[in-house]
Amino acid sequence: MRRFVREVELLRAAFVRQLPLLTGRGLWLEAEPIAIQSYAIIRLHDAWARYSRSLVLSSAYPCRTLTGVPISRSPLLPSGGSALDTLRSTYPPKRQKKALWEPRWFDSTEAITAAQQLQINNFPNVSAGLGLVGHGPEELRACRNFLAHRSHYSNSELDAVRIRLTLPMSYAAEELAAATVTGGATLFDDWCLDLLQRAETAAQ
Repeated sequence: MRRFVREVELLRAAFVRQLPLLTGRGLWLEAEPIAIQSYAIIRLHDAWARYSRSLVLSSAYPCRTLTGVPISRSPLLPSGGSALDTLRSTYPPKRQKKALWEPRWFDSTEAITAAQQLQINNFPNVSAGLGLVGHGPEELRACRNFLAHRSHYSNSELDAVRIRLTLPMSYAAEELAAATVTGGATLFDDWCLDLLQRAETAAQ
């Protein structure tokens, strides 16, 4: 949890430092600040996936929650066994044959399903945290996908974000994360706070 919080803090700081530099508009006018912000978005998405993965898999072993509550070993996990191997064994053989296959940890539904199938003993809290109502994971995923796979389709996936923020459909995808939301923060800040709340709730 501490590592995730620290990573989010660093990414927020990197993102915010670029805001005063975005005095023009357009990718090639302000390429460097936009590139740094794009990196922060992609890295935040990756950090969230890694946190969800670590939380679910580590919860299969004897551990303690943030509040100090002891969690016993998953009944599916043999002594000395691998939580990931045990989890993979609960999926259909077609998926197990793919050596590197894992759930899409950034997807809250898939992460919760993995936690349930692994029968972790803190499932109620993990499920409640990862599944909190909010826009963070999906909006972050959509923005990350556009930045990594620029296309008409990936841009249209951001229309829901534009509608929620009452922005024109022509609003540049590269600038969405820097848009102001209710309270004066940026959308990127909003995503960070959303993910931190999910992470803390899930680890209780």
